[in-house]
Amino acid sequence: MRRLLEKICKKAGVSQLPFAVPENVEVIRRVYEGKNIYYITNFTQADAELTLSGRYTDLVSGEDVDGVCRMKPQGFAMLMEK
Repeated sequence: MRRLLEKICKKAGVSQLPFAVPENVEVIRRVYEGKNIYYITNFTQADAELTLSGRYTDLVSGEDVDGVCRMKPQGFAMLMEK
């Protein structure tokens, strides 16, 4: 079953995220000029934390993000791979 799902996802262009996503946090991936951009929304009333693999630039704040992305309640981040 796993191989079948992997094959279907590959054909559909679905790939695994490079970081774990907490419950009630949504991530949408888009590609711009060959770079992955992740639109991340925290739908909770509590802080959320994502452990990242790699380095990113938060296009909302302009800050470099490396290791951990901390989000406020109802927060939003737009991370672009470096």
